[in-house]
Amino acid sequence: MSGQTDSLYTINTATGAATLVGSLGINTSFNGLAYHADTGELYLADTVSESL
Repeated sequence: MSGQTDSLYTINTATGAATLVGSLGINTSFNGLAYHADTGELYLADTVSESL
C-alpha cells in the first residue's frame, strides 16, 4: 500500500520487488490493514475517506 500514490502493490518475498496492482480508487491516509485468509478479503481502515 502506498498512501502517497493511493495504490496497492504486491511484494515478491524472494526479491523484495514491488508490483503495482492498481489504484485504490480513494484518497487515503490508511492506518490499519487486515487480511481474512478464509475469504481472501483485504480490509483497509482509513482516516481520510472514513471508508473501510
